[in-house]
Amino acid sequence: MRSYKEVGSKTDKTWNYEAEQELEGKLVEKKVGVGRNLSKLYVIENERSGETTGVWGGAVLDSRFAQIKVGSFVKIIYKGQKENPKTGRTFND
Repeated sequence: MRSYKEVGSKTDKTWNYEAEQELEGKLVEKKVGVGRNLSKLYVIENERSGETTGVWGGAVLDSRFAQIKVGSFVKIIYKGQKENPKTGRTFND
C-alpha cells in the first residue's frame, strides 16, 4: 500500500526573517493575490523535515522570484533593512 501526504494551500509556518536570517529549500508553490493586501506568498519546503514555510513577497523578493521556477531549490538570506537612495524609504533586503 502506498503512503500519501496531503497537500494544500496551507503552510506549516510563516518565515520570521528577524529570527531566522536564512531559509532554504525547494520552492513548491507561488501564490498571487493572497490576503487583504493581495500579496504574493512563496511556499518553501524543507528537504529534510518536509515542513513548509510561507514567505511573504515584497519588492525585492518578488523581482527575484519572478525568475525562479517552481521546483527549484532556493536560499533566502535576510540582509536587514536598507534605505533607497532615490526615495529615502527603507525596505527589507
